[in-house]
Amino acid sequence: MVFNDEVKRVYSVSREGLLKSEGVDTVDEYLTTIEFAGGGIAQMENGWITPNANPCVNDIKFNVLGDKGMISIDASNHNMIQQYTDEKVIVPDVIVQNHIFGKPKGFAFESIRGFVDSILEDKEFPVTLKDAANTCLAILLLWNQPRPECLWRSSINS
Repeated sequence: MVFNDEVKRVYSVSREGLLKSEGVDTVDEYLTTIEFAGGGIAQMENGWITPNANPCVNDIKFNVLGDKGMISIDASNHNMIQQYTDEKVIVPDVIVQNHIFGKPKGFAFESIRGFVDSILEDKEFPVTLKDAANTCLAILLLWNQPRPECLWRSSINS
């Protein structure tokens, strides 16, 4: 765990318009701040309006800045493998939803696989029920916000 702490507050700013103008009823992007009880702050950026030439259809970034260090994740652009031609640049997905020897791999698949394995092997889930419930509540509030800014304070204590 990065913080080993509980989320105290979540708030987000979102923008919409481009996707709705194309007939897709969703928000274009979210910039979310997550505050932890012990003082930690995390930023998440989720966007779906990247240019067609962008190597990844989604914009997936996560940054944690501490007083003694920083963690920065950019799952949108790994730059591990790149193919260049005169017409285009291709950066194949080797992190989120790729296939190795014909089998699905990557964090999109592995998170689902971990859940299913816990059921089949009758073992504890990687994420607690409390954390899953708090995550769902925060996401639902962000999705159903009546205005561009919204606020969620943790209310599940056990």
